[in-house]
Amino acid sequence: MFTTPRTDKDMEGLVYGLTKVPHDATAKWYQRPAPLTVIVVILLLILNIWFR
Repeated sequence: MFTTPRTDKDMEGLVYGLTKVPHDATAKWYQRPAPLTVIVVILLLILNIWFR
């Protein structure tokens, strides 16, 4: 209330909404979280059906 608000440039890196998230488009499929998540979910479904 007694100080001036900080600029967006000052808050970059401290606030999640202003932080640049790096995206590596050259990463292999096993280094990305999405394909691994799909594989794990499929395996869990198969094991759940198998041992039911």
